[in-house]
Amino acid sequence: LVKLGGPARYVIDTHPTNALYLDLLLQLCPDAKIIQINRGPLDLAVSIFARNFVTGGHWADSWRGIAARLKCYDRLQTHWADWSPVIATLAYEDVVRDPDSTLATLTAALELPPADAIAPPAPAMSASEISPMPWASFADRPSVQPGHIGLWRPFAPCLAAFADAYGRDSVADQGVIPVEIVAPYGAVVNAVHSLKTGDTPSGNAERILKNIPASHAAAAEQAAQAGRWDDAVAARWQAVSCRPFTHRVRHHADALQNTLESSPLYQDVARLHKDVSALWVAYREESGLRFGDFGLLYQSCGPALLAGSRDTEVRAAAYDLETLCAGQRVLDLGANTGFLSLAAASHAATVRGIEHEQALVDIGSRVRDHLHLDNCTFLCADASVYDSDEPFDVVIAAAVHGWLQMPLADFALRLAGLTAPGGAVLFESQGQRSTTVIEEGFHAKTEVIVAAGFQVERHGTVCDDHVNLRAFVVLRKDS
Repeated sequence: LVKLGGPARYVIDTHPTNALYLDLLLQLCPDAKIIQINRGPLDLAVSIFARNFVTGGHWADSWRGIAARLKCYDRLQTHWADWSPVIATLAYEDVVRDPDSTLATLTAALELPPADAIAPPAPAMSASEISPMPWASFADRPSVQPGHIGLWRPFAPCLAAFADAYGRDSVADQGVIPVEIVAPYGAVVNAVHSLKTGDTPSGNAERILKNIPASHAAAAEQAAQAGRWDDAVAARWQAVSCRPFTHRVRHHADALQNTLESSPLYQDVARLHKDVSALWVAYREESGLRFGDFGLLYQSCGPALLAGSRDTEVRAAAYDLETLCAGQRVLDLGANTGFLSLAAASHAATVRGIEHEQALVDIGSRVRDHLHLDNCTFLCADASVYDSDEPFDVVIAAAVHGWLQMPLADFALRLAGLTAPGGAVLFESQGQRSTTVIEEGFHAKTEVIVAAGFQVERHGTVCDDHVNLRAFVVLRKDS
């Protein structure tokens, strides 16, 4: 709280799970004030459904799951409603329609001095018009808009399952499911339905469905039933290649494995997947590290149909590995599973991947053998102390510097020692779990490497997992 609040006098935490722990929270912070906010269940359901929970939220991908969650939350709010620490109960709709009265109610309930009763800045305010806030919040929320009320109406044709599970009596006065209203995203529902029924999707369905895993899964089921195994596997691969990952990707990855095992054409790939999965699970259990979302690999490998959080093909294209590594001797420091090394190997003369975890080295070696790439080797070693008798033409240091137990200046000198005169270093920032913010101070860190005898040749950004925006630079060593 102290770290979050900084100079602010008050801290606000809006996390919905607070309702589970109010008694404990008040033991920790006895002066805390509790405010309950209710929102129309249909708008709340649509808002949740539209949110892509990258982690957690296993209940949020189905209307029935959302309904069960909201009913539980309703019971919690009823349980706490008459408890004395709950100083106010507000309707979200009132906050939107009449923010001034809401602010007055909260000011009185919180017993705030007038100087601290500052309304949030309006969207049209300039920076000079915005007053310093006396409070800090755990959640950055967009400004409330009138359009947030009735958000559910365009989605009405999709809400029958929610209404049934939540209780139609509770939403009847909102006129749910009027047949005459057409959802703007109805094309998605119609296209997925047409795939499942074997009909030909119409209009722009192909563009709409491109990044919807369920559509590829439906196509895979159809192809598998017809014995078209190449099409079935390709569709499964498309399903697990959609980004960003959600918790459903685990289901699609398991379905891909089942399709591989069912196909007489892909038995060797199925065995590869089983071997890699066993190594990866053991690595995660023994190391305690949690690379990769939802238990899947950190990197993907398209030629081996191995799903992973980071899309290696997108990375390779962003870095332009084809040009950077063409005919070169390449070193990949901190290679993890080695799939980026293998992507470089399809263009390079030789590639050596350095990784300090033997299980990851074993995964890279197993996939390399499956792909018959005899110009790539993996070595279990510490990247911070690894040395070579001969320098390399290209050194890849992708999101690795944050894991090394050494000053960046020393790492820069090591990069210089490993790179041949005129050679290149690919240096990438660490992920920040943000699609808009890159690693703090990355530019300054690049300058440290430049000072070791390099010049910046080009730079760019990549967001291959749709979760982490990363910056990268290609630096050329002085001849």
